[in-house]
Amino acid sequence: MKNVKKLMSLLMVIVVFLHSGTIFAAVSAKNICKEFGLINGDTIDDEKYTRGMCAKTLSKIYNDWQEIDAIDTEFDDVKKDDPNSGYINYVALNGLMTGTDESSFSPNAPIVLEEMLKPLI
Repeated sequence: MKNVKKLMSLLMVIVVFLHSGTIFAAVSAKNICKEFGLINGDTIDDEKYTRGMCAKTLSKIYNDWQEIDAIDTEFDDVKKDDPNSGYINYVALNGLMTGTDESSFSPNAPIVLEEMLKPLI
């Protein structure tokens, strides 16, 4: 899982560079990864990187770093009290991520590499 997290961190930083059109110093890239919970302190966090966390990261990248309020979603397993519900709604509506089936998003499930790479390619 640590290698997947490192790859995700690297991909997100690359997307930030491409999206913003500027080159950040290494310390700025590290701070961006910290903000999104990709790293904790100076190392990759050992906790699993979930589909909900990935939705938040992608939403922030594609929505100019704006916070998104929690809302009800089309998914039965994502209610308004989920802190990532607004982000999940954003990625679903914009085709960045899909549910695990017609009525579920599985926000607490670990994200797999293919799901992380799809919106970045």
